[in-house]
Amino acid sequence: MKDKQIDSSRPCALCGGQRKLEQSHVIPQFGYRWAAQAAGKGERSAGPTRPMLCGECEDLFSSYESEFARRVFHPLAIRSILNAKYTAWLRQFAASVCWRILEVRVAENQLRHFKGRWSSELVSCRDTWRRYLTHQRPDVGEHHLHLLTLNEIGGAPVPSPFQPTVESEVHCTDAAALVCARLGPVLLIGLIADPAPREWQGTRINAEGKLKPRDVVIPATYRDFILSRADGPT
Repeated sequence: MKDKQIDSSRPCALCGGQRKLEQSHVIPQFGYRWAAQAAGKGERSAGPTRPMLCGECEDLFSSYESEFARRVFHPLAIRSILNAKYTAWLRQFAASVCWRILEVRVAENQLRHFKGRWSSELVSCRDTWRRYLTHQRPDVGEHHLHLLTLNEIGGAPVPSPFQPTVESEVHCTDAAALVCARLGPVLLIGLIADPAPREWQGTRINAEGKLKPRDVVIPATYRDFILSRADGPT
């Protein structure tokens, strides 16, 4: 369900159109609702919003979110099952989440630590994901997107219920920079600057494919950070 539209003189962050903006969720609403239910708080929590997208772009993102929630998130959160064929919607969903996180952090001046080392990559990443999401380019270039589950990160099966955690972070070191979104048992990783893209194995979201139990390799550059995002089951 959408929140009420608000008047705004700012353009839509995605398409640039001068239209009324909606209160857009940075991380999809279904993640917060699931977390609230899992924590025994009912369905009241819908997560924070920002005046960000016009109605048309909000509807576009909602279509990706519906596919992801139905095919990936709920089966994994409820039954620990990762078994789904995917097409463009999965990469579009991951890009939409990671792009929103970056846009909000930039707008709210939360990325001052990016000045210098990765500033040009940050500009490139935001522009690449935006043009991909508006169908101005067919892929995400060097700013790859990855999906991992708690099972894969920990190296052993993790039973449900998972820790009802929904959070986001933009991580930057001298070696690399990334966006991370945690939705319960799922981690979405968007790479802003990646010195060793070929070291990832089994996690990259392609134009199409299948999500299933698999062996994954997380490059050492990211391992400590990613392990710190996975706090295990309740």
